[in-house]
Amino acid sequence: MYSRSDKIVLVRRVFDRMGIRNLYAWTAMINGYVQNGDSSEAFVHFQDMQFKGGITPNRLSVISVLPGCSSFAGLMGGKQIHGYVIRNQLNSDSSMMSGYGLHGKGHDAVVLYDKMLQLGIKPGMVTVVGVLSACNRSGLVMKGLEIYHSAINDYGIEPSTEICACVVDLLGQSGLLHRALDLLKQCL
Repeated sequence: MYSRSDKIVLVRRVFDRMGIRNLYAWTAMINGYVQNGDSSEAFVHFQDMQFKGGITPNRLSVISVLPGCSSFAGLMGGKQIHGYVIRNQLNSDSSMMSGYGLHGKGHDAVVLYDKMLQLGIKPGMVTVVGVLSACNRSGLVMKGLEIYHSAINDYGIEPSTEICACVVDLLGQSGLLHRALDLLKQCL
């Protein structure tokens, strides 16, 4: 509640006074710092949750810290998060892209998606839906279409209902109704 009102100092005060901090308290604190543009502190808390608190992050914790990776300062933290996801066999596809998709940060999602591809990580259906959703919310029509065609043609991903819905919405939102209708017919 406080972090949405830009009162991160109050959030931190409440957090510091908690006797026992569970996964949800840590995740809320991390999310509060990210929402208020302090990715460095979010990463510190992500690490403290594990090492000082003895709490194992879940997918929601990872999703909460990922938007902080959009700044240059967050790049190292993003690499650490990616390493954590790989080491702990979390579904990196859904965790990473869903985080950006939920926050509507299309440029950040595209950068992360491209990094994934450069690392040789094959995208899955959930990843493609997440990045297409973020492209849609950010008006990145051409990039979204490029990702869609690459996913289908280069990575052999089936155009699921969810993927088709994202692309139809992307085309419709940008006024390309004829193309949206054509794609809709292909998907049915």
